[in-house]
Amino acid sequence: MRKIKPKKKDIEKKRKKVDELLKELFHYHGALHDEQKTLETVKKIAELESDDPMPAEKVASIYVDYNRTNEADKAVTYLEEHFPPTAYRLFLRGRVCDLKQDYGGCIKYSEMALENPNIDLLTRMMIHNILGHAYRYAGDAPNSLKHYEDRKS
Repeated sequence: MRKIKPKKKDIEKKRKKVDELLKELFHYHGALHDEQKTLETVKKIAELESDDPMPAEKVASIYVDYNRTNEADKAVTYLEEHFPPTAYRLFLRGRVCDLKQDYGGCIKYSEMALENPNIDLLTRMMIHNILGHAYRYAGDAPNSLKHYEDRKS
């Protein structure tokens, strides 16, 4: 069956709605720290299935922050199915693995993220931090210490 291509007008309307919801999200999450409103807004953003990866990354990140494993997994899967991998998206997959206590998966995806040539400093630091955590829980103290020290550089 052939997919019906959405009309340009519908695409623009959807993008505008995502932008409005992102403003709400930054208000509830960033300024008010209101978990319930944040999660309600994140759900609305996820349901719109944006053609821009940034809103989906924000959705996944917030679900991870609130330990919403199933929702985070769905959000990261959406990213993987619709956008090319980046260091940050691999990091998000690693964080979902960490929530599932799959430290081998966390290490795998986080190490892949570090290999990305376009990685920014903040993402690199977050990846080293999660790797230190995952290696510690996997029982590999030397690698854990290495990554905790590497996050500073």
